Amino acid sequence: MKHIDLNMPFGHSLRLALSLPKGGDARANQDEAVADVLRHLYTIADGRSVQTTVGTIPIAPAIDPSLKDAPIQLESRSDLFALAERQTNFTSADKEVLTRSQDRQRADELPVHITRHNMRVGRTLREFIGRKLSVVGRVAGDALAAELVLRGRSGADARFSVCARVALPGRDLQSKASDANLYRAINRLVARLTRMARKRKTRLRKPRRMLRQQPVMPWLAAGASVFAL
Repeated sequence: MKHIDLNMPFGHSLRLALSLPKGGDARANQDEAVADVLRHLYTIADGRSVQTTVGTIPIAPAIDPSLKDAPIQLESRSDLFALAERQTNFTSADKEVLTRSQDRQRADELPVHITRHNMRVGRTLREFIGRKLSVVGRVAGDALAAELVLRGRSGADARFSVCARVALPGRDLQSKASDANLYRAINRLVARLTRMARKRKTRLRKPRRMLRQQPVMPWLAAGASVFAL
């Protein structure tokens, strides 16, 4: 029996899993399948994140963090597949889809990290922000991630304040907006970021104009000949 601790690095757990006897599950004969199912369990326990120029940004929460509370006791590789199936109905048909989704993100998704001050951010608001900022990601094309800071009502006019930075190769896009309605403030912010992204896209598409040497003015050439005399 092996004890696999999901708090340990993935490589350490994988070595333990591959050292287990195969058991009765035919999928356990393939080392790649064992690595996939173990990686899936790590995703369930830890969530998903992406490395960007602004640091590590979480893009999906953990489904079952309790998997990290105690080491998992396994007698064979087949037990690993059985555990994954109990967690999320993980099947051999799902494995290919899961692997593809782990290897690349959807093209229309932009990882967004939200920082809040004096306010709560529920699921509906997070989904709204994700949909809106995905527009900026599609326009920019090479956007890596976005950081959004939300501040609750403050000041005499009790306005919400939002500011964002979109990480790009090179110079990032940054903007801010405020409004008495939080959703209007986000719409204004996204509109400004989208305009900036379009301007950047147009600027990158324009070929650089080569500087042409200006011809010498005739009167200057004549003056030079007079001084030469």
